[in-house]
Amino acid sequence: MPIIKTQTDCSLSPKALFIKDFNIAIATDNIDFLTNHVTDSLEWHIIGDKVIRGKKAFQKELQHMISHEIDELIIQQIIINEKEAAANGTMTMNSGTTYAFSDFYTFHSTSEKAISGITSYIIKLD
Repeated sequence: MPIIKTQTDCSLSPKALFIKDFNIAIATDNIDFLTNHVTDSLEWHIIGDKVIRGKKAFQKELQHMISHEIDELIIQQIIINEKEAAANGTMTMNSGTTYAFSDFYTFHSTSEKAISGITSYIIKLD
């Protein structure tokens, strides 16, 4: 189980808490939680690498990511507005390699916690 650290207060915003939980689900390989909270037409742009389109492709990518175990996740910031969110932090893999990340999320609507778009920037630090 990875070490999870949050350097931002999510207690006042249900969507901020949801984004925190979404990031923790990635670190803990909770594929069910992740796929239950994205739309069928999700587009995930991993800048400089690939674009994943659709819930099934998203699930397949998550299955592939399981082999890259995360030892520590630090969520430094979560920013929310009505239909968009952003989170950034670092993740250290079991290999010792650390990555900085910034993820930008688009919600399907202002009232739902279903994500329809993700843009991810990932930079290797070590």
